[in-house]
Amino acid sequence: MPKVKTLYAEAYYKQYSGLQEYKYISQYLRSTDFDRHFRPENFYPPPGEPVPPEHSYFLTGSGQTLGIDIFASLKTKVYINWLSYTLSKSMQQFDAINGGDEIPSLTDQRHQVSFSNLFTTGKWNFGAVVLFSKGRPYIASPMSHILPITREYRRLPNFFRTDLSANYNFFIQSLRVKTGISVINLFNRQNYFDVNTRTFNFDNTTFSETNLIQSQRLSLNVFLHISF
Repeated sequence: MPKVKTLYAEAYYKQYSGLQEYKYISQYLRSTDFDRHFRPENFYPPPGEPVPPEHSYFLTGSGQTLGIDIFASLKTKVYINWLSYTLSKSMQQFDAINGGDEIPSLTDQRHQVSFSNLFTTGKWNFGAVVLFSKGRPYIASPMSHILPITREYRRLPNFFRTDLSANYNFFIQSLRVKTGISVINLFNRQNYFDVNTRTFNFDNTTFSETNLIQSQRLSLNVFLHISF
């Protein structure tokens, strides 16, 4: 049986400057009953004392990204697959954050793997996709707005998901019909793809709440497509 093989690799390195981070912090806080806004007392210094600095800030920094992408595929008359792998590192530096030490970019993922398969026989198509990636970093410490800033970074748990699908293609006169079934997250893996952090200001109390956003759990989908 004839086969078509493909192997591709690319390495890259990039330095960049002009990164920006801006945070606006209102001097007005909301009362616990949400019916009024007020200015904290520490924004009104006693007579003769200097006015405290604004909590809002604007920072500029630099960064670098390096890595390698590898892609391989195999194709026959009835079967085709794709395998891709990325090894990368993306870091940033701001003089006012963590003393100018390197911090991870929020899109930094060291390892990403995707393996896709499609098998065709007669009017049937069967597919399987496996995805894996290291968790992305996020800011775990409370959001500080006083310069210099000290932050703690953590990573989301590793992401792993397997999807399966099967569909059947046929014609009803001039109508082309495709019906099938797909299983998303076959092993019901508990994955997370993002983080939601909220900061609350009540009277003179400020606190942050961080929640991991969970991706799709095990689900079964049945579909019917009709095209003219």
